[in-house]
Amino acid sequence: MAAMKSKSVVTKAVETTPNRGPMPVLSARSKPPLRVVVLSGGDSAEREISLHSGAAVAAALSSAGHQVTAIDSAECPLCDVAWDTFDVCFVALHGGAGEDGRVQQELESLGIPFTGSGSQACRLAMSKSAAKEQFCECEVPTLPFASIGPDETVEDVAKRVAALGFPLIVKPDSQGSSIGVAVAQSP
Repeated sequence: MAAMKSKSVVTKAVETTPNRGPMPVLSARSKPPLRVVVLSGGDSAEREISLHSGAAVAAALSSAGHQVTAIDSAECPLCDVAWDTFDVCFVALHGGAGEDGRVQQELESLGIPFTGSGSQACRLAMSKSAAKEQFCECEVPTLPFASIGPDETVEDVAKRVAALGFPLIVKPDSQGSSIGVAVAQSP
């Protein structure tokens, strides 16, 4: 396995569950339309996919009859948005501040309703090691894993992961999506 510069989580590789089919289509509402900010873009390594996600969400919400305003968080600070003219914020950010709880914390402090998890849940979920520890504490089944740090020697890491068996999935502790994911077939 290659040397790491930050904390990573190593998990035994297994087959994934097959795709469960398309998401349901949103239909027009009989209630008044919501005034929605779709927050996308940002400055993470996942900016481009966030922009695509945001555009798809905005299109779906618009086709369902809602009034949509798309905002790129890299171009417009949240404190500059006239939030009193909107009902809700749909967070379509990927990685970085959009997934680690910083954006959610700012929206919470501004009293803005938003989609997704709250700031504390985002912080825990973004840290793969913290999430795994929470799963274990709550007796949620999870694959065997090892959290390894940048100061550990190659020998120490090799000993710790040998018990897991190969292949292994290596993922940075606090990156979103598949950024930095690698498969280790052998030590």
